[in-house]
Amino acid sequence: MVRAVSLLLPLSLAATAVNAQFGDFFKNAFGGALQQPLGSAIPSRTPVLKNTYEITSENWRNNIDVAVDPAAGEDAAKEWYFYFTTSAANSTGDKNVTYWDGVYNDTVRAMSIVKPVSKLNFGKIDCAAPEATELCHTFFLNAPNKLPVFYHVATYVNNGTTDFRRIPMWKNITEINEQPAYHTKLYTEREWKNLEPWTGLFHPITGQLKDYAPILSQALQYYEMIPQWLFMVGISLIGRTFTSRLTASRMGTQPAPRNMPVRTVGDATGR
Repeated sequence: MVRAVSLLLPLSLAATAVNAQFGDFFKNAFGGALQQPLGSAIPSRTPVLKNTYEITSENWRNNIDVAVDPAAGEDAAKEWYFYFTTSAANSTGDKNVTYWDGVYNDTVRAMSIVKPVSKLNFGKIDCAAPEATELCHTFFLNAPNKLPVFYHVATYVNNGTTDFRRIPMWKNITEINEQPAYHTKLYTEREWKNLEPWTGLFHPITGQLKDYAPILSQALQYYEMIPQWLFMVGISLIGRTFTSRLTASRMGTQPAPRNMPVRTVGDATGR
């Protein structure tokens, strides 16, 4: 009886640990997570000012597209500020969503009084909304702890190409009113051109693997949900298996001892 209890207790503890570590993983894996948003909150649909829009997975391409005019200058472009956020959490890691939502709103207002009048468009993407889930995964923003994020988007009129530049989160600013000044300067003095544009296979428009980005982003989300200790256990098991097979292989290749001939009594006497 005591032996049975001693065997069941570790199993019970292990089941509890697995349930705690993998509860969300299995819930998402078998609950249709490809259709699940990053949260369940309903996004606000009230624009802040003119030139502000709610961007979704369906309308983002139409909003940034332009009518191509080869005669247009090289700097002629339709520009956007994309602000990726989430209404499903008040804070994520070291970036407070409420704070950055305020920065976004104040930046929009600051741009409205810039002279000459700013032509910059603003798009707010709520990654907690189902209609924006695919877009957020396209930008590999697959978890609330990766938000908020600012992107400068420029579509050039002369050739229709689009550049995406991620705007650094300037965290050294303590006063919230200094953040809009930073973003305004970034736009009016065209400092955004100093930022490296997004290139490569997963570019949202020209990337050869752009259509697979949402699927890969979802896979990365599952990967990040796996507890780190599980990787250590897996590495340990793989190492033990490899070592066992290597040892068995070496033992199996050793030459077998030769059988010594059995000498009879007659052979010993010479008869």
